[in-house]
Amino acid sequence: MESSERIIKELASKINELKSLYITEKVKVDFLTKELTETKNELLKTNLANEKLENDYKTLKLAKSFAPESEDKHQAKLKINQIVREIDKCIALLNK
Repeated sequence: MESSERIIKELASKINELKSLYITEKVKVDFLTKELTETKNELLKTNLANEKLENDYKTLKLAKSFAPESEDKHQAKLKINQIVREIDKCIALLNK
């Protein structure tokens, strides 16, 4: 009878240990999940900022090409033609 009680106590002790390990690991997983979400949000913000900077750079480059002292008039004309083509495509899509 004592061996049965000892086995039950050992089993209960191991179950409690497993519960404790489970809780510890669950806390770690929750923390890592939160950290991953925050990192994804930071990456998204960084990507958006990068896109904005790229657009600003393109705008500045285009504006600079229109400057009177600019030697790159050909590039400006090509860019304008590209923009006009994109606008024409948009109009064609709207007309469908």
